[in-house]
Amino acid sequence: MKRILTLLSLAVLATLTSCKGTKALLPNVSGKAGEVLVVLDKSNWEGALGEDVRSVMAADCPMLPQPEPLYSLINVLPSGFTDLFKVHRNILLFQIDPQNTEEGVSVRKDVWSEPQLIVAVSAWTAETADSLFKANSEMIVSAFEQIERNRVIQNTFQFEKPELYKQVCEVFGGSPHFPTGYFLKKKTDDFVWISEERQYTQQAVIIYKYPALQTDNFTLKNIIFDGGNLTLTNGTESAGTITGGATDLGGGVEDRPHRGQPPRRRDGRRRHRHLRGVRRGAAGAAADGAGGDGQRGF
Repeated sequence: MKRILTLLSLAVLATLTSCKGTKALLPNVSGKAGEVLVVLDKSNWEGALGEDVRSVMAADCPMLPQPEPLYSLINVLPSGFTDLFKVHRNILLFQIDPQNTEEGVSVRKDVWSEPQLIVAVSAWTAETADSLFKANSEMIVSAFEQIERNRVIQNTFQFEKPELYKQVCEVFGGSPHFPTGYFLKKKTDDFVWISEERQYTQQAVIIYKYPALQTDNFTLKNIIFDGGNLTLTNGTESAGTITGGATDLGGGVEDRPHRGQPPRRRDGRRRHRHLRGVRRGAAGAAADGAGGDGQRGF
């Protein structure tokens, strides 16, 4: 009996010892990718502070062919900020109270859920909170952007399609990772086309390389033009998906006719909706192949 009690005591002691350095288990975050919960009272949300928050956090995302906000904002009153909302993935928390011990902007991770980011703006007045937000707006946007990218990377690793990694590395090296749903559509010695195709939409990642024989190769218009030629050469078998049109985006590049070029509209401009999306994907793939963060919105 003494032996049993001794062994039980040692087991309990070992369990308690191992738990001292263990991080508390947190629930998974709630909310959709790109959502930010803004905890702010109604009067300030509808006033100058809320207007400045929306102008920064819901500004149009750059480099997209159609208007799309950086983040979808959800306003929650401080009195309604209960446990249900505390597990949200992204929280912008305004703490406006003359009783605050100090004023400033702080960034905290994994407070009520994981992987979570909370940016807290503490101030004595709404005017000071507005000033603090505007002065730190670039840092705040960057913090939310980085945590969203980290989640995309984490999800990509978790649901990766490993054969694409090997196929791309054979041509370009680097460390490209693609989630399930993407497949290899075309591969040559200098060109790889990775695609995700659904009933009504298609997302493409184009990765290519070509020799740089002179410094002019690195000007913006020539990069766009040469990339357009490569996508045209390798994409003509899928008419309407990848077409010519590097000339239309090159900022002064000569308008040269190409086989497979889309028809002109009545106003004389060509349709390049699909190509813009493909080129945007190519830029993301190039960054990922060089060790970048990957694309947003997984």
